[in-house]
Amino acid sequence: CFGDYAAFDAPSPTLLIAGETERYARPMNAALAELMLEAEAWYVPGQGHCWQLKAPDLHIRTVEAWVKGDELPSELCREPAASPAKVEQVRRTGPEFWYLRKKGRLMRQTRFVFRHSRKHLAAAYGKAEGEAILKESLQRFEAMLPDIPYIGGAENKDTQSLCMAAAWLAMYRSLQARGASVEEAARILYLGTESLVSGIPMRWLLRWQGRRLFSRRRIEKRRHAAEMSQQRRYRDDWVFEIVDGEGQEFDLGVDYTECGIVKYFAREGAPELAPYGCWIDYPMCAAMGVRLDRTETIAQGGQRCDFRMSRREPVEVEPEFLHA
Repeated sequence: CFGDYAAFDAPSPTLLIAGETERYARPMNAALAELMLEAEAWYVPGQGHCWQLKAPDLHIRTVEAWVKGDELPSELCREPAASPAKVEQVRRTGPEFWYLRKKGRLMRQTRFVFRHSRKHLAAAYGKAEGEAILKESLQRFEAMLPDIPYIGGAENKDTQSLCMAAAWLAMYRSLQARGASVEEAARILYLGTESLVSGIPMRWLLRWQGRRLFSRRRIEKRRHAAEMSQQRRYRDDWVFEIVDGEGQEFDLGVDYTECGIVKYFAREGAPELAPYGCWIDYPMCAAMGVRLDRTETIAQGGQRCDFRMSRREPVEVEPEFLHA
C-alpha cells in the first residue's frame, strides 16, 4: 500500500500523478495529497498505468516544471478532493497503525505466550482467578497495541521484542491490580517466559536460530543492522554495535547503548519492571544452545548491555526474585 511508504510529515514537496484510468491509484493519491504537508495530486487524461512510457515528452516537461517551481503542463488535471472515508483509510496505513494492522496475528501470538503462565498463575492465585488474570491481561494488551512504538515493523527483528515487552507490561498491570509487588509479578512473568522458550515448538525454533547465529552471513547482516541503528531513525529503537570475537573467548559480541524496552517501560510509567526483563536472556540463549556472558545492562544501571555469546556450554543463572 502506498501509505506504508509515504511519510505524512515529510517537509519536501511531493507530486503524485496517475493515469486517468488508474482506479486504485487516483483515490490513493488524492488522499495522500491531503495527509502530506506539501503534496499535490494530478492525473493524465486518456492515459492508464505507466503513462510515462506512453507520453515521455509530457513526463519530461512535468518533471522539469516541478523541479523548477513552474506551472505544470496544461495537459494535466488536478485530482478532485478525496472522500473523508478514503483519507481515513489511507491514514491508517501509516506507521503508527502498524500494530493494529497486525492485530490478529499479534493477539494469537500473545495468547500463546500467556498460556505458558497459566500454571504459575494458578499456583499463586488459584485456577479461577488465574484464568481471570489471563483474560484481563489479553484485553489490556489489545488496548495497548496502538501505543507500542513503531521501530520499522517487520523489517526490524526487535519489533518482536517490543511486542513481548508489551505483553509483560499488560500482565504486570493485571497483577499489580491484585496487590502483587514488582518482584512477585516478575517471578510469574519470568517463569511463564521460561516455560515458553523451553517448550515445543519454541525450543526447536530457537535451536535452529542458534545454529545460524554465528554464520558469516548472519553476523554481516547483524553488523548492517547495527550501522543502521546508529542513524537513530526511530527514537524508541535499540542502538548497538557489533564487537568482533576473533581472538576472544566469545564468538559474537553486541554492545547496546540504548534499549528499546527500557525506553518503552519508562514511557509507560513502569521503569521498575525493566531490570527483571534482562534475566530472560539467559534461558533464551540456553534454548538456542548458546552461552551468554554479560557483566552489565542498561536496565540494571549499567552504561551498556554487553552481550558476549559463544558456542560453549550455556550457563545456568537463577535470579534471586524467583524466590519472591
